Amino acid sequence: MEDVRPVRSRISAILQDCNFEEHRQVLEFLKKLKPQSSTVTRTGTTRKTTSAKETKQINVEIDYLCGRWMHFCGKVAQWTYDMHFKGKRPESYEKVLTSTKICYAATLPIRLVAVSGQDCIGSISIVKHDYEGKIVPLITFLCVPSEYKNAGVEKKLISQSVRILKGLGHKDAYIKADKQFFPEDMLFEPIKGQQGVFHHRIPPRIIS
Repeated sequence: MEDVRPVRSRISAILQDCNFEEHRQVLEFLKKLKPQSSTVTRTGTTRKTTSAKETKQINVEIDYLCGRWMHFCGKVAQWTYDMHFKGKRPESYEKVLTSTKICYAATLPIRLVAVSGQDCIGSISIVKHDYEGKIVPLITFLCVPSEYKNAGVEKKLISQSVRILKGLGHKDAYIKADKQFFPEDMLFEPIKGQQGVFHHRIPPRIIS
């Protein structure tokens, strides 16, 4: 009988028993099958896919904000405020800064930073979220400055967030994503009734 499920769902089902590294390798292989540069038209607008030559090549380390990178707290709070709160929510920068300083490594909320050399070039948070009466981990407040948008920093931050959740024993990851992020690239499924929220079933560890 023909499988009529969307391709993304079929891939997710096939890889259900794979570990996260195997997921990553398969996704990297699939990306190589796509043309490096093309023009896509959506609702009357044209979007050019970034080619490999246009992508910045930088060394990026993803680490916890708490600890040795705590001096980036003000920068992360400013990004978070400007990108997710300013003109959209009533919270002030001072309140966002206070919240940003609350971060851990073994329990939520967890805040990660992308570091290149000694410069912070991105951040993300994993917080508690009430979903249908159950507290689940929500990956949110993804912040990457425009000059690093083509360097793959967003996906590195999201991938590391999922790895951390898996290490803490979580079986599910949720992400609050904006229109610039394409969750289908990382096997996240949209949640009905939750605008901009996507779900990823974390595959179990493979014991060899």
